[in-house]
Amino acid sequence: MKCFKEGSLESSEKQSVFFNGTLNFGRGLVLLLTLGMAQQAVATGVSFSQYRIALDDKQRHNSLMIMNGNKQDTRCNIGFSHQQVLPNGDTKSVKSSEQVFNSAANLVRYSPKRVSVKAFGSQTVRLSLKRKKDLPVGEYISYLKLSCRLLTSAAVTSGNVISSKIHYNIPIIARVGKLNATVKLSSATVRNNVLQLTIEREGNRSLYGDFTVTDQQTNKVIGRRNALSVFLPTKLQILRIKLTEKPKGSLLIEFSENKQYGGNQKASLLVKL
Repeated sequence: MKCFKEGSLESSEKQSVFFNGTLNFGRGLVLLLTLGMAQQAVATGVSFSQYRIALDDKQRHNSLMIMNGNKQDTRCNIGFSHQQVLPNGDTKSVKSSEQVFNSAANLVRYSPKRVSVKAFGSQTVRLSLKRKKDLPVGEYISYLKLSCRLLTSAAVTSGNVISSKIHYNIPIIARVGKLNATVKLSSATVRNNVLQLTIEREGNRSLYGDFTVTDQQTNKVIGRRNALSVFLPTKLQILRIKLTEKPKGSLLIEFSENKQYGGNQKASLLVKL
């Protein structure tokens, strides 16, 4: 069940994942959470210090803090999950890293592999990029899977974990060597107050950044999409943005990459209605 996209969860999604969900922070286009800040990850009370982890030749080490906002202790098992990027930019779970384009599973170390987080406490997972000879220049990606469940009083007493488990998949981006990317916006249309456009990516790395849509007549931002990713090998990705009001004039669409994650690309498109 995929109910978390790289964006904010809808209220209905928040309710459904509490008992039986997989939160996929997979498709950059989907994760709308602001990274680098600890944010609440739905009703479980579990949150993280970041929702996208970057490693490269200059920054070979990183860490992820797991924070438990519950009145009960939480236990999390940690491992890798494999997400295949589909042509439209969506992701789907697959069994093997061999089914994934440029998997980072063999390049990244993490420790520990299991943590118990006290009520209102925190624990840190440390990650590092391995040094491998003759590794081809490129971008590699895997997902850190955290399977967390609350420990009820009965579970602690009996030693059995009986509460529901929720899975969080956080992308790990590992970059080797000097990479580049370019971005172009095209084919924008507005229908029923929804803006649709095509993102065109070129180069050997993914894109990650924010979109704004400004009404040129009122100079008001009437659409926004934050923390959007276009992962390899996707070259064309469709984006839809719900506008907050009906446009009164032409629309200026602007995209800017997040410098914190090694991006510097910008693109814009003027749409005359």
